[in-house]
Amino acid sequence: MTTSSLTSTEPSPRLLPADPFHSKVRLGALGLWLVIVILVYGLGYMIFQLMLGQDIGGLWFPLLAGALLLSQPLARLVEPQLVRLLPSGRAVSLESGALIMREKSGRALFDLRGGAVNYWRWYFKVINRRSGRVSNGDLVCAIRLVQGDREASLYAFISKKQAESFLARYAFYELKPLSETTKGKMPLGGPDALYRAAEKTRWDVGAELAPSDFDTALTHLAAHLPNFKTSSSS
Repeated sequence: MTTSSLTSTEPSPRLLPADPFHSKVRLGALGLWLVIVILVYGLGYMIFQLMLGQDIGGLWFPLLAGALLLSQPLARLVEPQLVRLLPSGRAVSLESGALIMREKSGRALFDLRGGAVNYWRWYFKVINRRSGRVSNGDLVCAIRLVQGDREASLYAFISKKQAESFLARYAFYELKPLSETTKGKMPLGGPDALYRAAEKTRWDVGAELAPSDFDTALTHLAAHLPNFKTSSSS
């Protein structure tokens, strides 16, 4: 009796987590930061008391300022663990001939082999950003997918250092501030109106991916959709 093994040539599905910095992670990060501030301040207070042998008096303010400064990098070191422990429940699954947007309420499957997939891809520069993990000059790169009654909006924040090489590989429509295009008024027609409608949908229900995962999703789509890299829309 002989046996034979069948080796599948189909790639295994790849799951890309979406919205890593959702509200629970942000609240958890804030709470963690406050706890670290209290711990660092308390430790510094004890050390000063041991060194001075008395109450720290007016030194409380520089001690608090030091605790605030030290807590920032410490909280950022722990933040990735919060992202890992508190998933958003949204993800993009890349499968053979398909892309699936997984939501808590269900999923939207995009058939990349048989059915026509409409897409719009655009970017704009981040401006008037004061602080946080996204800086002024970074890009928001996004894509909207529509097939039948299914739709999904994916996006990522691309740093200024990555922007040039990223835009060189994929064609994106540039959304400029309204003040530079239509004197502050929403356009009534043309491609700008279409992409601004897509941007509003992204703002409302879009799923954020890590830059590397967003690139992976685009690579997956480019392998199945004709002229995907060179055209910002289908």
